[in-house]
Amino acid sequence: MQIYTKYASLRVVDLPYPEGLGKEEHKGIQAAVKNLLGADELDPEVHEAHFWTGPYQAAVAEHLAPFFAEDGDIVDIARWGLEIAEANPAFGVAIPGGEAHVGIFAANLPPQRGYSSNKSEWQKRKWAGQPPRLFFKDGHLTILDGRHRLSYLRSKVQKSDPDFPVLVRIQWEGP
Repeated sequence: MQIYTKYASLRVVDLPYPEGLGKEEHKGIQAAVKNLLGADELDPEVHEAHFWTGPYQAAVAEHLAPFFAEDGDIVDIARWGLEIAEANPAFGVAIPGGEAHVGIFAANLPPQRGYSSNKSEWQKRKWAGQPPRLFFKDGHLTILDGRHRLSYLRSKVQKSDPDFPVLVRIQWEGP
């Protein structure tokens, strides 16, 4: 089986919910979600059912907002990352070959205009070149990478703009 990748946009409301929210740099949200969801902390359906509750949103605000806010407004970063990616001729194209897609897509991004000390500018380029990664299998999307970014972005924009387009990298197996 061959792995394919497509850089595309999905509406924020159509993004999958995470299978857990923990890793080394996010121990606070991991503990808060485990406390809230218990043994079901790795079930995306349970995350979806609890996501908009007060305690879950409080955990996102307390633990993810400070982490991502230092890079700029995540909504603007995601918007500009998509705009940069949409100008790429490889956007929306199924690219075969596993991780080879990174080089193909990156080679078609506009050149960076020199060094910028502005973290927000750097994050926009990062989102364009390394968007959240999803995997499509058995008719379902799951998050492979970027679950914290997507959760924070979702909490900021989905209620006011459920059609907000989000750049993602979708991978799947095919012939």
